[in-house]
Amino acid sequence: MSITETDAAGQPPDGDDPLLPKHRADLEKSGLLPPVLDEHGVYSTVDSDVVAGLLGLERRDTRLAPALVLPYLNADGSPSDFHRLKPDTPRRGEKNRTVKYEAPRGRGNRAYFTRVGLAAVDSPGAALLFAEGEKKALAAAQAGYPAIGYAGAQSWKEPGSEDLIEDLRGIDFAGRTVHLVPDSDYATNPRVTEGTARFGAALKAAGADVRLVALPAGRKGAKQGLDDFLVANGEEAFADLLDAAEPPHPVGAAMRRAAGLVTPEEAADLVVSAHTEDGLPLLRYWHGAWYLWDKTRYRQLDGDEVEAVVMKALKPHLDGLTVRRKGDVLMHLRTKTRLGTHVRPGDWLVTPPVDWDPEDLFAADNGILNMVAYAEGRECFIPHTPARFTLASSPVPFEPAAARPDRFLRFINGELFPGRPNEVRLLRQITGYLLTPDTSHQVIPLLNGAPRGGKGVLLRVFTMLLGEDAVISQDLESLSGPFGLEPLLGKSLMAVGEVQPPNSKAIRAKPVERLLTISGEDSVAVNRKGRTAVNTRLRIKIVLAGNGRPAFPNNSGALAHRLLPIRFLKSFAHKKDPKLDRKLAAELSGILLWAVRGWIDLRENGGFAETAETKRERGRLALLGNPLRHFLNECCVVKPGAVVPKETLRERYRDWCQTNSVHALDAVSFSKELLETETEIDTGQNRIKPGEKLTETFRGVCLLSP
Repeated sequence: MSITETDAAGQPPDGDDPLLPKHRADLEKSGLLPPVLDEHGVYSTVDSDVVAGLLGLERRDTRLAPALVLPYLNADGSPSDFHRLKPDTPRRGEKNRTVKYEAPRGRGNRAYFTRVGLAAVDSPGAALLFAEGEKKALAAAQAGYPAIGYAGAQSWKEPGSEDLIEDLRGIDFAGRTVHLVPDSDYATNPRVTEGTARFGAALKAAGADVRLVALPAGRKGAKQGLDDFLVANGEEAFADLLDAAEPPHPVGAAMRRAAGLVTPEEAADLVVSAHTEDGLPLLRYWHGAWYLWDKTRYRQLDGDEVEAVVMKALKPHLDGLTVRRKGDVLMHLRTKTRLGTHVRPGDWLVTPPVDWDPEDLFAADNGILNMVAYAEGRECFIPHTPARFTLASSPVPFEPAAARPDRFLRFINGELFPGRPNEVRLLRQITGYLLTPDTSHQVIPLLNGAPRGGKGVLLRVFTMLLGEDAVISQDLESLSGPFGLEPLLGKSLMAVGEVQPPNSKAIRAKPVERLLTISGEDSVAVNRKGRTAVNTRLRIKIVLAGNGRPAFPNNSGALAHRLLPIRFLKSFAHKKDPKLDRKLAAELSGILLWAVRGWIDLRENGGFAETAETKRERGRLALLGNPLRHFLNECCVVKPGAVVPKETLRERYRDWCQTNSVHALDAVSFSKELLETETEIDTGQNRIKPGEKLTETFRGVCLLSP
């Protein structure tokens, strides 16, 4: 839903449609048309008090509205006071599982009678069809089948017994053919397998001829229900499944099998099914590491955790796996959960919602924000979902009405950049740019200037906004090592807290090459200790910070053009606020909103609002990166046949260095770098004037007039 004051106030939707547009669209995806929805009274509510009343809550829970409401009928066809609800923002229940549907508290289970199903109930001996879920029952009824819905694998029975619920006990099953249509995970989820088998046994005991309709898995092995199958394959294909239906497996046939009778692949299937939500696997294997969905993100597991996850999933079903068989299970599990090397953090693992480009998304603490949709006033916020390969989420909730971050704004405007609104705007755009996976601007922000000038505070703010799991802090030299890129996998920000000044030897060519490759969105081979190298495009941004101006050795000057410098002019060495981080942490929701608006400004501006100071500073950095190239451009002409005495050129070079505050190379280094910088220049001996003795010269270059 769009986050607006109207929605937050719980106002009902405009017009006479009983369904919100989002709910109508969701039901249409299940193939459900207005006639069957109207016939069964399906509607939407945005009122938390209505939700509380329907669910029998003592107090309202604003998180459960808006919701889709599915009214139940009594066995005589009259409306009941029992409803099940599907909230837009589902809560988390036991074991952090999403509670997709809500039922009235303390009321037990009910059967979901469709009108066509009730007509068959009133006709002795008529066939019946039980579908797992209300939408599936409606889809079957819409296709003309005498459908009754049951809410889940255990919802057909009274708690603590094998007795059918009261709604079903009133049906005469003698002589009826009853088709059970569970979701496709019947084949892989032992809990569904067992529950369906027990349901079939109870119906058989009541006199029914029970047949199981085995729905196949959906695309790429995804779980699908009867509604999905009808939409994808049509009624004729479903009729073929009905004809092929057989009695369900005996009770317990799929449960507690000896380890020797279960193949490692079957055991791997059990592990996958134990970690599946809404048909989506929650366990993933990517770039040689295991990841498990953890409410808001996929968390990387270490070796011991992986084994614990496997054994916990298998414990209810298997007796005693040997170490060798555990290894076999893991081998099959890797195959079943492996993500391709083309998948990058933030990508969708299934078909995404319309206009939800992964490059535009920010994973906040309370859900996923579509920045473009927010900027355009459209539906912009959805719950976290394992359908997106999120490796890190912010600990900061997105709150459209967050309080103004007064201490942070005073720090930025009044302390860091007093009288420099253009720098504040640029910083805001940079902060917004860090929020999403988009790296298309190909810039490297550089925070440099006065020591103790607030640069470290800003890096910590960036980390607090993105979350510690999203940020890697290291120095540039670490990029030179054979495994220097490995820590960057899965991260969204590399923060370099202290770039070395010009006279340091720490910045060598290899780190510069890596900075250019990463910021340029090029593919790079990432070597990993003890594992196969991967070739990938790292979806990571880099922010540099330092006191002095760094001198990056780069003859082409390409890196200087990527830098986006902001100068810090004031030092707070003697005015440090030791509680500043804590004060800013209390304003993070407001700072996040400030950054989001910076991203909107960046988008509307079509690029970063570079200041005149930014452009001058970039020129200075380019000069430091290759001063000899700048000397040649300003003072010389490369010209075939030209000759200049070595000492004359060196003297002019020394004067230029003094004027530009650049360290001058000695004679040997000057000659060596000159020939490397400009290949058209060579050395030799020439007579500058006829009759003079030979002089050491540079050939192919001459000096411009001063």
